[in-house]
Amino acid sequence: MTRSILRYTKHRITQHPDTEVTFEAKCLTCGWEAEPSSDGAIVDVEWMSHTGRTQHNRFRRLWTSVALVERAEWSRSNEAKEISELRSKARRKSPDRAQANGPRHGAEGRCFCAW
Repeated sequence: MTRSILRYTKHRITQHPDTEVTFEAKCLTCGWEAEPSSDGAIVDVEWMSHTGRTQHNRFRRLWTSVALVERAEWSRSNEAKEISELRSKARRKSPDRAQANGPRHGAEGRCFCAW
């Protein structure tokens, strides 16, 4: 049998710095499309104007950006601190087994049933 060591690292997702967000809109009634723009207000005005001219009121709006996934900065002291915090949270969340199991499982709180 082979064993593996799994190491998890934290990542963060940000917008790619060399790109812009692009806004688009498409009328679901007639297929009209607003000119894509990096300014969402311009696209909003275009499709509201289209609604005023045609009474079409259903649009698909698209907001597109390029995402960049990066490894978060890591240090052993941060990792130890996070593990300690997770353990203390787990202790706070799970009640004492003797109290949780109650008297039906014995005075010592031993339980062999599934949690």
